[in-house]
Amino acid sequence: MYMPQSGRVNGESENVRWLALVERQVKEIQFGVVQIVIHEARVVRIERTEKLLLPQEAEPTTEARKS
Repeated sequence: MYMPQSGRVNGESENVRWLALVERQVKEIQFGVVQIVIHEARVVRIERTEKLLLPQEAEPTTEARKS
């Protein structure tokens, strides 16, 4: 989860900053969720939940199961 440092940036520059942060989180994740938390019409937090997919092993063939 990303929490901005204290200090506020006003107007357009604040929007550009949040958009850049969201874009970076989306680009860095392969599988998962990026959530934007808004309070009183302002983005206050970005949360990222990443899923790691393990490689699947091939199932043994019918012949291999018999042995």
